Amino acid sequence: MVLITAAMVLSAAAQAQSSNVSGAASGSSWYNPSGSRYFGLNVGRSNYAGNCGLGAFTCEDTATAYNVYSGSMWNKNVGLELGLADFGKIDRNGGTTKAYGFSAKAVGVMPLSESVSGFAKLGTLFGKTKVTADSGSGVATGSDDGWGASYGLGLSLDITPQLAGVLEWEQSHMKFAGNRDHINFTSVGLKYRF
Repeated sequence: MVLITAAMVLSAAAQAQSSNVSGAASGSSWYNPSGSRYFGLNVGRSNYAGNCGLGAFTCEDTATAYNVYSGSMWNKNVGLELGLADFGKIDRNGGTTKAYGFSAKAVGVMPLSESVSGFAKLGTLFGKTKVTADSGSGVATGSDDGWGASYGLGLSLDITPQLAGVLEWEQSHMKFAGNRDHINFTSVGLKYRF
């Protein structure tokens, strides 16, 4: 599903790019986010690491997840981003596991062409988790919260000077009842600059 959505976003962006490049002035660059602010929405799949416990219990590890974020670029290459991620809920160990969090990350951007740029993010996430399980699963249950590292990589493809398609992978480390573990999140989305 994520790959199909990514292909549709990239296909639409390529069509918009080809129709607009001929009208662009020679030597012009769409990549000009200096001092710009942006907000975005990504949707994709989370992948929970962690213990599946004992016995023949359901052990899902993926869920639909989303991330809403806003940021500001201090110059063409460096900025700060704040976000809210919901990693979804999985059925595991005769109960459920769910997680969400608020993040603050430094963003580094490197243009790869006139309309494509790569980016990296590094920061922290304050996450909240809740684990329920069957008593025979051998898994600790309860709610927990705390700070953990969060980082990611991605590509951004400009559709217009204000709108970009985003393909992103990130990993967030979180506190679960009785242990620490991570969640990977692969997503596609749209980012609007203003």
